[in-house]
Amino acid sequence: MSKQTETPSAQELPHSPDNISIEDIINKVSFREAYLQVARIFDFTRHPYFAWMKITDKHSFARSQIPFRYAVEGFSCALAATLAKIPELERRVRLAENVAEEHGLVGNKMPHKYTIAGFLNALGIDDSELDIPCPAGVHAFNESIRNYCLTNSAEASAALLGIIEYVFITISNLVATHIVSSGWTTQGSQHHYETHEALDIEHSQVLFDISEDHWQHDCKRGEICQGLILGGHYFWGLYNTLYQNEVTPSPI
Repeated sequence: MSKQTETPSAQELPHSPDNISIEDIINKVSFREAYLQVARIFDFTRHPYFAWMKITDKHSFARSQIPFRYAVEGFSCALAATLAKIPELERRVRLAENVAEEHGLVGNKMPHKYTIAGFLNALGIDDSELDIPCPAGVHAFNESIRNYCLTNSAEASAALLGIIEYVFITISNLVATHIVSSGWTTQGSQHHYETHEALDIEHSQVLFDISEDHWQHDCKRGEICQGLILGGHYFWGLYNTLYQNEVTPSPI
């Protein structure tokens, strides 16, 4: 079996977060306990995509990351939708900085759309290859998180986006470490994952602070739990799409 088509067996990948329910989370005393429990359940170190990353070749991995750029570009739309739900300036300002940073408007940082493109270039992807259409699964992720944030409270939306930012810290470490240790890139040749490994600690906390203010309100706790669970669910599904698109491409 070639390296490109070799896939981890089901026996090697027993982890599945599909059975998580709101009852698993809602009785946690603190909001911190709740989001840490969700992060443990959606353990991306055990996702099939990252098991595959460790056995595949550089070009196959790089190609699998191309559709992810649409998720990177679309994420700030959901952040902006959450921002619009917060009436007080004092509670908005830190999230507004987050949105501005996503667009490259803070300091001398590049918009995240361009840092992910730079990462792909460092892996050997030509700019002409970046124009592939957005796959349905990635589009579904973008629509799901944006529409959730448009139609739910700021506290629930912040929980949904916060857990995505929080687990992305682990993902960024997995990717940044692997591409250097495998010799696919050199240290410092790309900044997208190296930046997010540190940046998303702050970004997730900004979002979690919005949710935590309401954790002790019984009428809000269920909504916040739902946001945490759906955030993990949608993000897990996004990586299912990246994995399936590359490992088991459509025969059409």
